Amino acid sequence: FPAFSPPGSNIFDGLSNGTIKALIVAGCDPITYYPDGQYVREAIQNAEFLVVSSSFPSETSVLANITLPSCQIAEREGTYTNNEGRVQLIRKAIDTVGQARPEWEIFADIGARLGLDSYLSCEQIANEIADSVPGYQGLTHDNVSSDGGLVSYPRKGKAKSFQFNTKPVETGEGGSYPFLALIMNSLFHLGPATRRSPALNRLEPGAYVEMNPEDAEEGSFNEGDKVVVESKQGSILASLKIKNRSPKGVVFIPINFESAPAGHLVYRNDPVTRVKISKS
Repeated sequence: FPAFSPPGSNIFDGLSNGTIKALIVAGCDPITYYPDGQYVREAIQNAEFLVVSSSFPSETSVLANITLPSCQIAEREGTYTNNEGRVQLIRKAIDTVGQARPEWEIFADIGARLGLDSYLSCEQIANEIADSVPGYQGLTHDNVSSDGGLVSYPRKGKAKSFQFNTKPVETGEGGSYPFLALIMNSLFHLGPATRRSPALNRLEPGAYVEMNPEDAEEGSFNEGDKVVVESKQGSILASLKIKNRSPKGVVFIPINFESAPAGHLVYRNDPVTRVKISKS
């Protein structure tokens, strides 16, 4: 890896231009879920050595030189910090399957083979965070109760104010691509793990796009129609949902379905993504 990254660059640019030779991908599938998936695929294919640590096969893992199976959250122990800033324990509920291991163990082994000091337990990692990270003092593995402990972020003087210059994004001004696409996680899915949950799949079984009722009426669309969503970058096939919560001129497309990778609609350098929708 390079000692530093030039301004404006990223990992995939580094892979493309050869400044990054090797890559470890842990717990994600960038080819499916990152914007401009074809560019990401070509960049990853340019790596001389690729390691993927994952619980499930993916578009990225099939390119790996080495695949290291990692366990799911119910199969491991540790701590996590929620959005409130509360540190809570993760308790192992079931045994791991096959050769799967917690990712901290995988990285500890890699570090040990590189001659670095290695962690021996998740408790040791939590205690080091408590010693090293401002706000986590005292929140060791043993001190975090069943209710968790709140991170106390340090304050230095008065809060500073920041001014952001924003420019409204106009809807309905896209010409051949009339809809502004809002592409993000759905309520019920987050990555390939939840896509293997029968309960969550009953709530949200497949790829869809949400459209405002006025837009649906103007385009003669009906609930459940199979539609093609197309941008200048790519296209996907999905079912149509008609919802009032989507503003007119805006469609919501979840990024969570491997069969319809919505990230492939996005060009990596465009601040907004516009699409057109037609019946399949």
